[in-house]
Order: sequence, then C-alpha cells, then structure tokens
Amino acid sequence: QQQMAEDGAAFGFARPPPAPGMVADAPQAALAELAECCRELDEGHRAWAAHRKEASWRLKRVELQLESERACRRREAAEEFEAKMRALWEEQAAAVERLEAEYREKVAGLRRDAELKEQKMAEQWAAKHARLTKFLEQVGSSCRRWPPGEMNGR
Repeated sequence: QQQMAEDGAAFGFARPPPAPGMVADAPQAALAELAECCRELDEGHRAWAAHRKEASWRLKRVELQLESERACRRREAAEEFEAKMRALWEEQAAAVERLEAEYREKVAGLRRDAELKEQKMAEQWAAKHARLTKFLEQVGSSCRRWPPGEMNGR
C-alpha cells in the first residue's frame, strides 16, 4: 500500500492515508482509486484530444488566412507591375509621338525652305529670261536699223 501511495503521488494523484479501521477494505479502496485514476486519465485524454483538435483547426485557419494574404499580395504585386508597364508603354508612346511631331515639323520646315528656294530660283530665272528677252528685243530692233549687209560686215 505504501508503494501504491507513492506511485499515485508520483503521477500527481494524491490519496489520503487510509483510516485505521479501513485496512480490510484496502483492495476495494485501491480499486476505487484505480477507477478514479482511469477516469482522470480518460478526462485528460479527452481534454488533450479536444485541445489538439482545436489547435489543428486554428492552425488550418491561420494557414488559410496566410495563403489568402499571400494571394492578395501576389495579385497586388502583379497589378502594380502591370500599372508600371502601362505607364512605361504610355511614356514610350508619348516619346514616339514627340519624335514624330518633331520629324513632321522638320520635314514641313524643309519643304517650306525648298519651296521658297524654288520660288526664288523661278523668280531669278524669270528675271533673267525677261532681261534676255529685253536684250534680244533691243538687239533685234537695232538690227533693223542697219541693213542686213552691214550686219555681216560688208
């Protein structure tokens, strides 16, 4: 009995010392104590299983929440990346448009310069043609004053 009391105390089950008149009831008391220990052990096992089940459920819930947050962050990162790409494409399109506008402006300027130069050359040609025509008219009228024989040096 002393050994059983020590064993029970080692497992955290305290048992009051037997009363002096109960020594004959020792096997019955030991069975009652054993039943109590089994009941406590069963309750502890159920509590542990319930705790394990709840901890597992909480862990699963946290895992799902973390997975959801990860998916949300990935989506946000993808959206941010797409927004940056759109901004770069828009910036590139604006730069290309500026280059094309600058090109069109330069081409228009070159055309204006070419047209002005062509007009100036046409005016110069017309002025030279007019002087030549005038000169030829003057030469032609002075040739009429002289007889054809004099013009040939005769």
